[in-house]
Amino acid sequence: MEILKFKVTLLSDVIISESPATQGRHRGLDFIPGNNFLGIAASRIYKEENPHTYLLFHSGHVRFGDANPGYKNIRGHRTPACFFKAKYPSNLPEGGDDQTRYVHHRIGNFTKLLDAQLKQCRGGFMAFEGKGVHEIAPSRNYAVKSAYDSSKRRAKDEKLFGYESLVKGTVFYFSVELDDEAVEYKGELSDALTGIRHIGRSRSAQFGLVRIEPFSYEDTCGSATGEGQVVVYADGRLCFFDKEGQPTLCPTAEQLGVKGGQIDWSKSQIRTFQYAPWNFRRQAFDNERCGIEKGSVLVVSGN
Repeated sequence: MEILKFKVTLLSDVIISESPATQGRHRGLDFIPGNNFLGIAASRIYKEENPHTYLLFHSGHVRFGDANPGYKNIRGHRTPACFFKAKYPSNLPEGGDDQTRYVHHRIGNFTKLLDAQLKQCRGGFMAFEGKGVHEIAPSRNYAVKSAYDSSKRRAKDEKLFGYESLVKGTVFYFSVELDDEAVEYKGELSDALTGIRHIGRSRSAQFGLVRIEPFSYEDTCGSATGEGQVVVYADGRLCFFDKEGQPTLCPTAEQLGVKGGQIDWSKSQIRTFQYAPWNFRRQAFDNERCGIEKGSVLVVSGN
């Protein structure tokens, strides 16, 4: 297997929607999903279906990762869901403060922390540099727009809408994993991705301009080990299916790549998502997808 690493610099504000819906409140993502880069590569390589394009885009031998914000050439990771902080830092024992973080599955005695009222860290990203951790919170803008009435040459009545966007100048990092079967096409994939590209919504207007370039960034994450335990961190969104082929939010240890163990749900911290992608070709929504959100932490015991 070979990993290609890239840097994404936003040349304008970029709109990455949490939902494809055009009505209701719009919420933007604070990262760039990997399917955006798959689409960029496919638009330049996929002329017709053949063994070449099937291998790159349908076989699973090429995986496009999410682009996360970075710090000093280090790719950030979604704040682990097992990290907790105090709502009332003054009540922490042993002189803790608002910068103190507790790892949920490592807390031996919750009683002494009751007065501090621990709450889960959910937003933002973290970059691990040696023994230090830096919190990253990408800046976002909000713009109010109006539909345009070309016949009257003015804004349409009652057609206001808003967009939340990632701010121009923000830097993201992502990778593309190629199995041995697809390594020979790494140059073609890199050329298809590299350059000035457009992603997200309203990219034909004032949004969505980015520059993608190869870049050898650092990708480190803190480790957490314990006797008889394996801690699995979700760097991306995870979708699992049961034996009947139905989506499930309760995977097995084997599906996590750990044989002979059981997931300890009392120590695991997960968040979930639901998403129905819009199929432009069919002009309809695909089946709704549900899965475990990135940043979730699952503890497997008894392996």
